[in-house]
Amino acid sequence: LTMMLAIPATAHQVDVYEEGELVKSVVFKVGVKEYVVNDTERHPMDAAPFIYNGRTFVPVRFLGNALGVPNEQIEWDETTKTATLTRGQYTIALTIGSKTALRNGVEYHMDVSPQLTDGRIQLPARFVAEGLGYNVAWCGERQIVIVYTGDVVPEVTKLPEAELPAPVFEGDTVEIIDGWVLPDGIPISLDREGYRIYISAYGELFMIYYTNPDMPVAFVMTIFFESNTLEQDIAKARKILAQRFSDSQVDQIMDRLEYALITKRDVRGLGRETVVFNNIRVDTENVNDEGVLIAVSREGRLY
Repeated sequence: LTMMLAIPATAHQVDVYEEGELVKSVVFKVGVKEYVVNDTERHPMDAAPFIYNGRTFVPVRFLGNALGVPNEQIEWDETTKTATLTRGQYTIALTIGSKTALRNGVEYHMDVSPQLTDGRIQLPARFVAEGLGYNVAWCGERQIVIVYTGDVVPEVTKLPEAELPAPVFEGDTVEIIDGWVLPDGIPISLDREGYRIYISAYGELFMIYYTNPDMPVAFVMTIFFESNTLEQDIAKARKILAQRFSDSQVDQIMDRLEYALITKRDVRGLGRETVVFNNIRVDTENVNDEGVLIAVSREGRLY
């Protein structure tokens, strides 16, 4: 059964053409429910982009609209769990759980698969944008995806904005999910749909806790090479992992990451590594040569 997706009340179709030419940029920010077109226009979303397995995911409707795909050209096949988007000469089809997509009928491989979370179809922004003929840049320090046309990444000054989160002060203890406790003194923001908690400070340790029990991953942490607080970020990550793992287990997870982070050597060779301790799976890997990601599963959810 193929159908057009229901349009969220806040969805807005963007006219990506100005005087017959594509706009210069569309910017998404992890954890923020709006995107910015051409460094001027803000457009709201009812769900925020998030990072999973090192890739930024955006709900299909908003991603398609932001890239100029009209609502009638975004289709969903319930039988095959496939989303199809068409813009001009490009048609791409992506299937939930599959790392193989079709662009104009030709297969191409992705390193992540589309997700279905709380009934929402979430697509990896880079592969969709490139499949529709755009270029894509990622800025880890600002946690933004820049989708653009042309050969040069445009300078962007107006970024998606979020409401200021309520602070958690030094010494506070906040249990987030599955018994994991929030590190002291980091601000938190709970998204309106209630299944992701974004924990971040500019240029510091970035975290996402997944409160949706259907998600096999409990939370992810990203540490950036260029962080101004790199040693503190590493210490926080170790402190979090120590809540469930022994010192030797934490060392096994963190030692190779710390070497790469501090020396900035062997970055490209830092491939994915998986360990399982105490019935909890931990995946670590390089993130776009800008840092390292640590993904921790729910207990007993070994994928």
